[in-house]
Amino acid sequence: MRYKNETLFKMYIDWCEVARVKMEYNKISFGMRVIVLMKKQLNTNGFACIEKDTNLMTTLYLDEFKKYFVNPNGHKFEEEKEEEDDEIEQIILYTTLYKDLWTLDLS
Repeated sequence: MRYKNETLFKMYIDWCEVARVKMEYNKISFGMRVIVLMKKQLNTNGFACIEKDTNLMTTLYLDEFKKYFVNPNGHKFEEEKEEEDDEIEQIILYTTLYKDLWTLDLS
């Protein structure tokens, strides 16, 4: 799924509001945290979950996110109805971004 960086940030803010999660990032700090998260955690060990390009776009590879989560919790995602799949993928994506953005070691 490919998003403009600004669109992804707005979607993240909306998710935080719905989930009643405190979000203190501005657009720039959010983008920087996503880059660090991408380089230090999500795009390691053979995974390529996020790609950012010079055209202010971010590509999220949901199949890679699914693979990334198979190992930590032992759960394998099954083929489901398309609308259920989309909802699950969004929940996984936003939960991952929120958790990892707040717990990422920047050192």
